[in-house]
Amino acid sequence: MQDTDHVVLDIQNLVIAFEQLSGDVTALRGVNFQLKQGEILGLVGESGCGKSLTALSSMKLLPKNAKIVEGDIRVNGRSLKGLSESKMREIRGKEVSMIFQEPMTALNPLIPIGRQIEETLLIHMDLSRKERYNRVIELLNAVGIPEPQARFHQFPYELSGGMRQRVMIATALACGPKVIIADEPTTALDVTIQAQMLKLLRNIRDSFQTSILLITHDMGVIADLADRVAVMYAGKIVEIAPVEELFDHPTHPYTVGLLNSIPSMIGDEDGELQSIPGSVPDLKSLPIGCSFQARCLYATDACIHEDPALKLIGPDHSVACWNPLQKGEG
Repeated sequence: MQDTDHVVLDIQNLVIAFEQLSGDVTALRGVNFQLKQGEILGLVGESGCGKSLTALSSMKLLPKNAKIVEGDIRVNGRSLKGLSESKMREIRGKEVSMIFQEPMTALNPLIPIGRQIEETLLIHMDLSRKERYNRVIELLNAVGIPEPQARFHQFPYELSGGMRQRVMIATALACGPKVIIADEPTTALDVTIQAQMLKLLRNIRDSFQTSILLITHDMGVIADLADRVAVMYAGKIVEIAPVEELFDHPTHPYTVGLLNSIPSMIGDEDGELQSIPGSVPDLKSLPIGCSFQARCLYATDACIHEDPALKLIGPDHSVACWNPLQKGEG
């Protein structure tokens, strides 16, 4: 069970904009959430909603034309605001690590995988060469890679997609970080390997009390792995709740739309999948009020004139909506 009193990652009113010749474009609009010790928090939403940007901001790995306009990011109570790149290198890998979406672009194709995991240990831990080697073998074993002594010397192209993803997880675990950010960790994998990766992430949380921020567009993955869920739309958190509460009683119309779009294993075989009408608004020309208004069946005048703030509506359940749905609606 997670320690509900200890927050390891705290995103406070985060506003991020991209500098462009035509003017700044705000991509994150006051994002707020907390990740607790030993918790898996799912961050879900359509492509382009700001999920990966939120993840990158937590590592201060933003694109060159992106800037933090407002807000703060705290890791174990320490603000990352204003930290130099050299200070951030001390934090990355040691306190917070990231599992990237595509291992083949994150791993160096010219260096054996064992040496790549060793690099993280060289930066953050004072170990002898033999101790580093033993630690890498231990990590490869921990993530379920067979014959780790032989794999140590293999190159990324010699491994399957699932094995490469396990190497990424081993690298993220190397220095025992309190927070791991997993950005779409199962997207490029087949269904069987996906299930193995989800089981592995759950075992890591249970064994090491590591907190995981899980970035995904897949509500099925969220249902299987997350403790709590934050739903994101157009650069803003619109609903956040424990996973069972969110699936049983979603209150934001966008959340309801996401859940209704999941194929059912026991539903009407002749029925059609429900989709959310319309498309995500252009961040360059967001409406004055709620950004979901044009796609919402429940929009009223209030939705057109003012953007709703995220408000608590129940135990650990918050929503940003002028007309949140009641139980049984939607």
